[in-house]
Amino acid sequence: MPYTESNLPYQGSVPLSRSTSLAGAESAKDRAPSQLIRMIVALLDAPDGLTDHDLARILDIPLASVCARRAPLRNAGLVYCEGVRSGPTGEPNALWRFRR
Repeated sequence: MPYTESNLPYQGSVPLSRSTSLAGAESAKDRAPSQLIRMIVALLDAPDGLTDHDLARILDIPLASVCARRAPLRNAGLVYCEGVRSGPTGEPNALWRFRR
């Protein structure tokens, strides 16, 4: 996955989606650090884990932003998936926990 100069990830399967993803990552560079810290705190405060939808609601950020902030934590081994819980549509959603 490519990264901007500020190390925010972006991706896309076609040139236009890569371009819009890069633009989104560039516009998020000022918000991303505080969102990441808030996500870590929320996960630490939830020993039973949180779904991405839970995190979007708690942090009041779009689901896509939750996924973008969680991915580096997962890649670094700081968060892990353990179990599932029903999401808003009734389908199972991954439960994310912070590694202690």
